[in-house]
Amino acid sequence: MRILRKLKHGMTVLWNINLDKNSLENPLDRWCLARQFPPFQGVAGGAMGKLVFQAIEFGRNTVWAVGREYTLCFSDTGNLEVRRNAGRQLLWQSNTGKRGVTFAMQSDGNLVIYDKHGKDVWASGTFGNDGALLAIEDDGTLAICSAVSKVLWQIGPW
Repeated sequence: MRILRKLKHGMTVLWNINLDKNSLENPLDRWCLARQFPPFQGVAGGAMGKLVFQAIEFGRNTVWAVGREYTLCFSDTGNLEVRRNAGRQLLWQSNTGKRGVTFAMQSDGNLVIYDKHGKDVWASGTFGNDGALLAIEDDGTLAICSAVSKVLWQIGPW
């Protein structure tokens, strides 16, 4: 099983994960096993898998395609969005356009959008969950899961 992971400074890592439940010490591995990620198949094979983020920050105008049908976007106006690629249909948004400058999946498990002064303008309210992960799945579901695989916040599936 392989997981595509985007890291700080735009670096992308593709992890190969051995899903032996008796030896899973990494919270990401446990979360992947609990969510039963399908194999990474690439463009020709259909599903692209999931994007998973932990303790990371991004600026405006950042876009991730998930599978063929969905996109997670932190727009050039500072709005976090989930879109269906067909027709660029907006499915969910943070309503932080013209205010959001950065969004961060914090190490405490909170997904937060900050303005230019560093003040939060939107948050998931999932703080206090060290090791939590933000993931978008190829069905458009955006979720935050704890280190023990409990869903803390979710939008979708569509």
